[in-house]
Amino acid sequence: MLHWSQPSIACRQWLQSYASDHRHPTNHLIHCFGIPLIFISLNGLFNMIIFRGYGLGDLALLGIGIFYLTHHTRAALILIPFMFFSSWISSHIGWITLGSIFMVSWVIQIIGHRIYDKNNPSAYKNLIYLFVAPLYLIDPWVRVHEIESKS
Repeated sequence: MLHWSQPSIACRQWLQSYASDHRHPTNHLIHCFGIPLIFISLNGLFNMIIFRGYGLGDLALLGIGIFYLTHHTRAALILIPFMFFSSWISSHIGWITLGSIFMVSWVIQIIGHRIYDKNNPSAYKNLIYLFVAPLYLIDPWVRVHEIESKS
């Protein structure tokens, strides 16, 4: 059984793969801003679509929260409050601004990949990396994956 403080094996593998696509410190810094901005803007844009009285963005956050709880509970304890903040802050921003933030953040991240890491975003390989990206950002604080130093 998965211990609350340990990531799933799949989560460790995703994080190791994601980290291998983000080695340059400048690209990492770009992602420190881009990932939260994309998350907030996308949540706000999806919340403009109402399904049975609920914003689609908030319904998606429910599923994303379950994903994080399933794969790494300790990380989820940080990410879930951020998701509430994301929903709140995005509700105060208009759709044109949210769309602009989303597009500019993605463009800057793609440029960061091309210039600094000389590769494509991990999400091009598998969309699961859209959910792994926030885990990657908080990794230094929660030690979501183990760095094996086997020689």
